Parts: sequence; structure tokens; C-alpha cells
Amino acid sequence: MKSMQTQFHAANSDLLKFILEMISKKYYVCGIRLFDFEIVNISDDLNEKAVNEFDMVFVSKNAFTKADTYEDFVKAQDNNLQLSIGKEKDGKLFESSLSVTAVDEIDPDWKKIINKLKRSMNRGAWVKNPKTGAREYYKKHMYTDNAKKLYENGIAICPIADWNEYELTNETEGSE
Repeated sequence: MKSMQTQFHAANSDLLKFILEMISKKYYVCGIRLFDFEIVNISDDLNEKAVNEFDMVFVSKNAFTKADTYEDFVKAQDNNLQLSIGKEKDGKLFESSLSVTAVDEIDPDWKKIINKLKRSMNRGAWVKNPKTGAREYYKKHMYTDNAKKLYENGIAICPIADWNEYELTNETEGSE
């Protein structure tokens, strides 16, 4: 089993742009809602608000097979891209991830897409525990320009899970 993954912060507008790019390349794209499991085919009329309603988006070179459960659907996603949507809600932006898992070799197109995404991002952020005040600089943390704008406008930048917060400043800007 081979896998490739990257985590990052991106605004809904960035995620929308990525999804629409996948559609323009004629890939099959579907959104997943986990609560009351639902698979939704996505077309190019998707908007930012609708992006935030999905928990995940899958991208494939082949049509998706139907499934009644999330577990069954995921088992059928060999060598497809999986975008976990970092929600933008309640004054917070949560972390997103883009990954692919393959029984054999990972499709070279998916590798190119993930690497292109990584190259387009800013790097470096302070992670702060708001309860203790402890901070550490993570030089490999990635985020988009739009995520930084949200941060500068007062949106809290949060990991996928946990109570810590990211400060999207470089190592010297954020040092005290």
C-alpha cells in the first residue's frame, strides 16, 4: 500500500478553485457529507458556500461506484485523490488535507497535483496552546495567501482537531 498526504490551511475560495480545476481537467469529482452519508456529484456551478457543506471531496479518473456507507465508499477509492475540507465556521478556519492511497503505485498525475499544491503554499507558522501559552515554530506548516488574509482579519487558524491555534507569521515575526 502506497500513500501520499499533505495538510494545510486554505480558505473556501482556495478549495473551490482547486475543485473547479479538477473539473476542468475532466476528472470525476464528488462531495461527501458524512452526517446522513451522502455522495454528491459536483459540477462547475459549485460555489464557496457549498464547498463548506462537504466533509470531503474525491477526485477520480473513473466514474464513482455507488455505496451505501462511507466505509464502503472509501474502500472503493483506490488511487483517487481525497480532499478533506477544513471548515470555515464560527470565526475559525480548520486544517484541510489532500491525500491519495493506492494498492500499487500512486498515479503520477496525482503526485504532480499534490506537489504543485505544496509548491504554491506559504510555509512556517507558530503553534500556540492558548491554555498554557506554550509556543513552537513549525517551519513546514503550509497555508495559502487567502488563509493568511483570514488570519490577519481575526479568524482563528486551527488544526484538524485540538485546541491549539496557528499564528501565520514567520519565525522572527512571531518570536517574543
